[in-house]
Amino acid sequence: MGCPLGGYALRRLYPAEVASPSPKPEPSQVPPIESIRVDAVKRADVLLETAAALRAELRGFETAIRKVRRYVDGGSSTQEMQDLVDMAAVRESLTRAATDFEVARHEARLTVWQLQRAEGMSVGAIARAWRLSRQLVSRTLKEAEPRQSDAD
Repeated sequence: MGCPLGGYALRRLYPAEVASPSPKPEPSQVPPIESIRVDAVKRADVLLETAAALRAELRGFETAIRKVRRYVDGGSSTQEMQDLVDMAAVRESLTRAATDFEVARHEARLTVWQLQRAEGMSVGAIARAWRLSRQLVSRTLKEAEPRQSDAD
């Protein structure tokens, strides 16, 4: 069984040339590294759960669209279509699942970045590894700092 991210993805996240040590943040500013690692694993689990939920919602959405398509293709009136599928409920459910996934993705990514910083990677190296701007990584890490102090 291979890595869920695939070998290529891991090489992109942790290329040897990017993992050069840089000054570590002050210990008072960063939770212990093992605490961050545990959090990163938990957030990855949540991300996997929300991805599965989003896939299930997408399958339900596809099923609803197929029903509507058959209904319309069969020459039936679209005014009666609402009795066949509650599109508002289907749309709301899909939107909620997509939002939950996006929040989980953001949190998982942030926690990995915090772990990478705690392990000594610079903001620039993290940005290069994820192919994002240094400013985005820096801003996101700074925005997360108040949440860390709130948790204490």
